Amino acid sequence: MGVATLSQIVKATGKTWGAVQWHLYVLEREGRVKTVKIGPFTYYFVNPKAAAEVILSFTDPNSLTLEDREKLDLLATSLAG
Repeated sequence: MGVATLSQIVKATGKTWGAVQWHLYVLEREGRVKTVKIGPFTYYFVNPKAAAEVILSFTDPNSLTLEDREKLDLLATSLAG
């Protein structure tokens, strides 16, 4: 999908909240997973460009703060994606 919240990952894997949170922490610390906080949600992703596309497809850009729009713009134009 490109991006997922902690609760989506918990649901998809069937693992406990704490187990998923720990593994995401380790993966983020190793640089294998990145996060971005948009509004009330923290999204986990590997490919920044794909993450931005998915987040924008489910979000009304007009409802975002200027800071959140800037975060998505940075992801969308990321050279790492």
